[in-house]
Amino acid sequence: YNKEWISKHREKSNKYTRKWVSKNVEKCRASNRKWHKDNSGLANAKNARRYARLLKATPKWADDLAIKGFYIAAARKTKETGIRHHVDHIYPLKSKAVCGLHVEDNLRVITALENQVKINKLPFEVLEEVCPML
Repeated sequence: YNKEWISKHREKSNKYTRKWVSKNVEKCRASNRKWHKDNSGLANAKNARRYARLLKATPKWADDLAIKGFYIAAARKTKETGIRHHVDHIYPLKSKAVCGLHVEDNLRVITALENQVKINKLPFEVLEEVCPML
């Protein structure tokens, strides 16, 4: 019933919601913080997807569930080990040499330190820095 009423009275519903939110700012912020803390994997997936869309790097054929799985796995590993983990794009979304896509085959879960060392470099460029003889 509520969904039906809201769809028929969209403007009235939006007005009521804005009014309620303006009176309960702290309550809304606390609720949002709690959701982000409890669902960090989903929140990270949402943010990464938004960023990828901005770069137009997510093709229509990308498997969203598989991509979300990487972010959930990174959040789980962070909780389990106490070491922060990130989802890394093997081929960066934005690079001078080549740009990768935001698809499951281009993702992996690595530690935050490894990801910060890699920055926006291709895998072989990182190897060259570590072992210049290769």
